[in-house]
Amino acid sequence: MEYKNLFLPGDAAHVVAPTGAKGMNLAANDVRILAEALRSFSATGNCESLDAYSSEATKRVWRAEHFS
Repeated sequence: MEYKNLFLPGDAAHVVAPTGAKGMNLAANDVRILAEALRSFSATGNCESLDAYSSEATKRVWRAEHFS
């Protein structure tokens, strides 16, 4: 969901079957996680939250896939 300084949220990073509208919910959550990480980076200059974006968002995607 990230490559160097490129961050991909939602369907740009993962395609989820449209079962139960999970794709839109996951995309919105990806954007929320990424926005919080960017806000934290802007405020502190610390890359820790940006580094964690991909693993945090991917966990949620896999949970949704498993549930489907």
